[in-house]
Amino acid sequence: MFNIDEYFARIGFVHRESEDRTQQFIRLHRCHSLAVPFEDFNPFCGLAVSLDIQDIFEKVVRDRRGGYCFELNRLFQELLHALGYQSRPVLCRPFSGEGERLPLTHRLSIVPLDGQLWVADVGLGGNGWVEPLLLKPGLEQIQFGRTYRIREDSESGYVVELKREDVFVEAVAFGLHYAEESDFEMSNYYTSSYPGSPFVTRMMCTLPAFEGRYTIRDNLFKIEQGGRTSETLLKAGTVQNVLETYFGVVLTADMNAYICDYLERA
Repeated sequence: MFNIDEYFARIGFVHRESEDRTQQFIRLHRCHSLAVPFEDFNPFCGLAVSLDIQDIFEKVVRDRRGGYCFELNRLFQELLHALGYQSRPVLCRPFSGEGERLPLTHRLSIVPLDGQLWVADVGLGGNGWVEPLLLKPGLEQIQFGRTYRIREDSESGYVVELKREDVFVEAVAFGLHYAEESDFEMSNYYTSSYPGSPFVTRMMCTLPAFEGRYTIRDNLFKIEQGGRTSETLLKAGTVQNVLETYFGVVLTADMNAYICDYLERA
């Protein structure tokens, strides 16, 4: 059963009487982003990805796992609703690293607060923002060493851009149209089971920190901290310790065996 107190404990959130609703929302988003990693270990290991809210709660909150957008943003939206916030789930189009518009395979939420709209997304992965973005085209929003902005887009409505080396690159395109849970079920089936899906073919895990980010991509482990980046190759004998130490993730014995076998062949 969905339990707010357990959720708060999982993300390290402590209620503050002095906060207004907007401040609380921003901190909820930040706490979740910094505590719950984006990861695709289930589809990578050939396991199903359930979008049932109780299954997601068990996996992320009680088993202290992470997940990807369809899981994490569904869970975060459930928390917002339980706390009396309104939110609208939308189906979005992410961009590849080369700027290609990908299929509609991403979920985020539009949250109205005090006459303004916010873009909530705790499941975008490496390009993701730690705090929600104000839906104000052209405004550069700086957080945790990164700069984001939203521009209007004739095809999708809006595009979130991330500044990299003084150039803004596209992260995700979205509109304001409400999406049904059945829409996400269809997209999730593709991302979690299609043989060519990057979530099936590549191992990914990333978690932002106050001064950087930790990232696993296949057999490469990257630490970004204080403006410096270090990279090491993951080995079968070290991957479990890396997952637990940097991401707080403990996988089942079968999943660990699958990943270790993959790393030995990489």
